[in-house]
Amino acid sequence: MKKITEKKWIKHWAGRFNVHYNSALGFHNTFLMKHTELNTVFPYALYIYRNKYTAAYFEETSYHAFGQLVAKKILNDIGLAQIWSEQLRQKTDAMIAFTNTHYGKQLRESEYKQFLQVFHEYNTWHRPVKVVVDFLPDHVLEKVMPVLSKARVYAEPAYEQGETFMMKYLELLATHVGYAYESMLCLDKDEVETYIRTGVLPLERELLDRYNGCIVFCEAGKHEIIVGDMVRAIEHSIAKVHETNVLTGRIAYPGSVIGRVRIVFDPHSVTDFNEGDILITGMTRPEYLPLMKKAGAFVTDAGGMLSHAAITARELQTPCIVGTEIATTVLQEGDIVEVDANAGVVHVLK
Repeated sequence: MKKITEKKWIKHWAGRFNVHYNSALGFHNTFLMKHTELNTVFPYALYIYRNKYTAAYFEETSYHAFGQLVAKKILNDIGLAQIWSEQLRQKTDAMIAFTNTHYGKQLRESEYKQFLQVFHEYNTWHRPVKVVVDFLPDHVLEKVMPVLSKARVYAEPAYEQGETFMMKYLELLATHVGYAYESMLCLDKDEVETYIRTGVLPLERELLDRYNGCIVFCEAGKHEIIVGDMVRAIEHSIAKVHETNVLTGRIAYPGSVIGRVRIVFDPHSVTDFNEGDILITGMTRPEYLPLMKKAGAFVTDAGGMLSHAAITARELQTPCIVGTEIATTVLQEGDIVEVDANAGVVHVLK
């Protein structure tokens, strides 16, 4: 636990992703990236999972080092923005093609490894395209933002489709073995591969313990799954939560508005979101769009200038603040807040 709590973490994204996804992405971020053109890795990655929802963290120093590295590459050769964008488009097409072909089918070992490969290749280019804009000087950002933004929007569906594909496979697996579907969402990538190869699974009760709260801690391509009381202790130690009536973040689109807080983790379950409500979430995805069109403003825990929330805010011209880290934890459903996206500040009024 000390290895985790002694570090300073930054929340990179949040959303409805399962333990399998977390372990596969952690392997990519802490090991496989070293063997790509970027030739670098994140030393650590941390994924906190509970009830189908994940918050993902990088160690802060290494995250900024990665951002500065990819920014330096663009500064040395601005043409890389176009090359990375085209690579991301190609890998997006490959991910979507694979998941369309194999959706709803049992996977052989070779097919599962092929899925992990297209997943890895997609993430190789998604990460720098998404992150680099937060580290470039304005005069360069003006030149590369259009091409990077278009690539990011083009690539957005691949994340959701890849997760939907895997969730369908895990649903089939649950039916086949007689486990609860929720338990299957908590298999890591190694356990899925072991099952495909040998037919052996962890005990169902062990998986359900993870469903109620677990941490996937990744280091140098290896991962550890933490369960029990330690999960809450680690959450509290890294969440930077304290009582406050003022939150700060990054301005994604300017403006100022007062409205009622609506904290949304699953947009499909919301039936009473009103015009002008303030959408508070970990990070948005395309399925949030109906709510975003009604919202007076968006405020997220995670994300940068090429996050879905930031891109959509610019399209809809809706005030937006991203990267507050703690909005979903500090704010309460029904709070009245002023979102001052001219200053990057959220004030709790009552």
